[in-house]
Amino acid sequence: GSLAYTAYGVQLSPYVPPVERAFIERTAAELPEDAVVLADPLDGAPLYWSVGGVQTVFPTMSRPLTAQSALLARYAPRVDDPGANAYAEICAAVESIGPTHLYRDSSAHNGRAMNPEVSARWSGVHDIPRHRLALVAEDGPYALYELDLAC
Repeated sequence: GSLAYTAYGVQLSPYVPPVERAFIERTAAELPEDAVVLADPLDGAPLYWSVGGVQTVFPTMSRPLTAQSALLARYAPRVDDPGANAYAEICAAVESIGPTHLYRDSSAHNGRAMNPEVSARWSGVHDIPRHRLALVAEDGPYALYELDLAC
């Protein structure tokens, strides 16, 4: 597995278990070269970038680094509501960043379960409606979807 220093105590904690890392490595190898993975980075998604060489919207566990990525992190589901506040800006962020896939970890050790306060930064990523997703691969609690966020 992979390790990460966490605020859950002064320790190195497993960032992802071996089965999740194997899923990420396998699915990363199958993605097209122009893929861009969107996910809560606390769910292990930065491994798509660091291990799999796939572009990710959030390649580290730090806060979203740009105004556009912050919009996606919090408000991605608003692409379904043209009357929503900041709709035009959210659509521009989707167009500019171009996320093509969504990674979800629904295990007992996902980001929201382990650190809900920090994971809340990516609440919009968790709330993307199912009709915007097409399952590509799944292994237990780990899933990769093709993502359609077109406005």
